Amino acid sequence: MTPLFIAPSQNIVHHFVGWLPVLPPMHPNPVEVDRVLQVPLNALLDPRSLETTYWPRNGVMLSAPCYRIGETCIWGATAMMLNELLEVIRRLYARPGLPPCLAAS
Repeated sequence: MTPLFIAPSQNIVHHFVGWLPVLPPMHPNPVEVDRVLQVPLNALLDPRSLETTYWPRNGVMLSAPCYRIGETCIWGATAMMLNELLEVIRRLYARPGLPPCLAAS
């Protein structure tokens, strides 16, 4: 995955993707993580999940793409990283011999 520069914090995020047969217990740092969402890939791959979110800032209305999962709007750097992952997965779907862990259920 491509490193992502986060301008407000001046950090570079190096994100990685892996696969585990069983999800281990998660212990997110509450200072860094608001909450953990478990979202099926099919929900993120559904084109209807991609929307635009709007919010006011300094008297100007801003917009950004977001993935709408139920009442949750996934946007910003998280949406950017998800978008790259989903593009990789779409390319895999286009190839014959899709790995079983990515096969549509």
